[in-house]
Amino acid sequence: MALIPEDLRYSKNHMWVRMKDGVAVIGVTDYAQDQMGGITYMRIPSAGSYLAAGEACGMVESVKATTDLVCPVKGEVLEANVDLDSTPELCNSDPYGKGWILRIKTAEAPKDLMDAAAYEAFCKTASK
Repeated sequence: MALIPEDLRYSKNHMWVRMKDGVAVIGVTDYAQDQMGGITYMRIPSAGSYLAAGEACGMVESVKATTDLVCPVKGEVLEANVDLDSTPELCNSDPYGKGWILRIKTAEAPKDLMDAAAYEAFCKTASK
């Protein structure tokens, strides 16, 4: 089974969220990167962009498919991980660390996100 850290929250679109002091750091889960295979390109919004929860906030290309990234929170992009421009495979090798995608300032805690146990159960039903 994929690595699912207990301290994060997870969306049904396989994005993870780490909240701290009104800032959400988001990325692609280990499960998602494994399903996609080698990530070859990412398009993500720049700082200053405003995003709505549930809105497409970028795109990821892998050896298997091209997929929209769906933002799990609403708010202003404070920072985009520019390292992904030259090394998008960081999402494969370190999805919860150097492979983070966006830092978003948000006024409200994300809703409808799963804890680790619920996400693990969700992944098990998705892979059947």
